[in-house]
Amino acid sequence: MYKKLIFLICIAGLLTPLSLSWGENNGFRNSKWGMTKEEVTALEIKMDPVEVNKNRIRYKTQILGRNVELI
Repeated sequence: MYKKLIFLICIAGLLTPLSLSWGENNGFRNSKWGMTKEEVTALEIKMDPVEVNKNRIRYKTQILGRNVELI
């Protein structure tokens, strides 16, 4: 019983990265890995960034009705 469970967990762990890569064309809020800060900022037309520095852009927004920081 436990061997089957461990086997299923291992298979799920191997298949998870494949399923995550299927959504490669639809990144979070149309952003994609590797975009420049300018490209990301241009996509977020409804928000102004709270902080922009060498390594990140930070916004304060709401996702699913919760106040969050989007970095």
